[in-house]
Amino acid sequence: MNKKQINTIITNSITAIVIILLIFLLFQTNTLKNKIKIITWEDIIDITPNNKTFDLNLFQNSLSSAINNNKNSIVWIYATKNIEIPNNNKSEKYTENKKINNSEFRTIKTLQWNWIIVSDDWYIITNQHVVNDKNTEYTIYLQNNEFNADKIWYDEWLDIAIIKIKVKKHLIPAKIIKFENRPKIWSIVFALKNEPEQKEIITKMGIINSMKQKFKLENNYRYIWLIQNSTAIEPWFSWWPLININGETIGMNTAIDNIQFGASYALPLTQEFVNQTISSIKESGKIIRPYLWLEYEEYINNDNNKKLIWIKVTNIVTNSPSDKAGVKINDIIYGINNNQITYNNFLYQLYTYKPKKNIILNIQRKEFKQDIQINLWIQKNDKIIKK
Repeated sequence: MNKKQINTIITNSITAIVIILLIFLLFQTNTLKNKIKIITWEDIIDITPNNKTFDLNLFQNSLSSAINNNKNSIVWIYATKNIEIPNNNKSEKYTENKKINNSEFRTIKTLQWNWIIVSDDWYIITNQHVVNDKNTEYTIYLQNNEFNADKIWYDEWLDIAIIKIKVKKHLIPAKIIKFENRPKIWSIVFALKNEPEQKEIITKMGIINSMKQKFKLENNYRYIWLIQNSTAIEPWFSWWPLININGETIGMNTAIDNIQFGASYALPLTQEFVNQTISSIKESGKIIRPYLWLEYEEYINNDNNKKLIWIKVTNIVTNSPSDKAGVKINDIIYGINNNQITYNNFLYQLYTYKPKKNIILNIQRKEFKQDIQINLWIQKNDKIIKK
């Protein structure tokens, strides 16, 4: 066999192999066409009217359901006080000292506001600044019945008051958002007000503009990590409950911007935070918060495009739980009980844990990570000695 014949055989073999491959690929392509739906541009941007139009009826039904589910959890509270008012009777009245008294005392309603039931065993939460007058009686209006406030507990730092009333039947507590599901900026929110006289729920709608507002008022209330929202609460009605589209209470409107009307500020509420607050009352007879007795700086660490809050320890109180547990200055706290600190304030996450209990601080010290167990103390009036 000469060289020319060998080349011809090789060429024919290659041609045959290519033809066989083309036939195989053609067969596979036809098979795939039968199994796979061909996606066209029209399929991607489905232009049918039902899919293109936003379903306002569905949104309306969701809103109505969210409001109705909270109707029986919002109570109407009013204050009664003895007020000295001028006497309209023209006849003169004399006191024992023969001095003319042209005024008299009458019991009148001085304030009216709303707040929510947070426990089925008669606990209600509101702002301290609206129930801090010890010379005033506070009455709760609920389902066409009136109840006197049995006891009131205060958290002066956060401007929170817990009111307990005596009711024979169990109440319907509000659905409060879980810590892990806490809201984000640009979420739609609603402020609700329940007026018995009008027999309806007044609603203001807005969005969350910021989750990290901090300021201090002249009366020593320290507002931290407030939710700024655009629900446009009127003056003297800052205590409307704030709910999300799912009907979950996410905060208590606690302040408004009088200069730039339209901005409201709500103290965030989570179920864990409320549970810890009520639990401390039941166990100790007062609202207590856990303390680590350390100073820190807060900054954001962008890890894989996820914003995480890191806590850098800058100072530690001598003989405090942090000091005794071995926390060091410049340690980075990145979690509590293996839960990453992703909220906008370290304290809020800490306040969801019970005082006098042990927690684990997840700490990074230089290039090493370690877990430190700490027993949470309560606040005391001891002199603070800084390192």
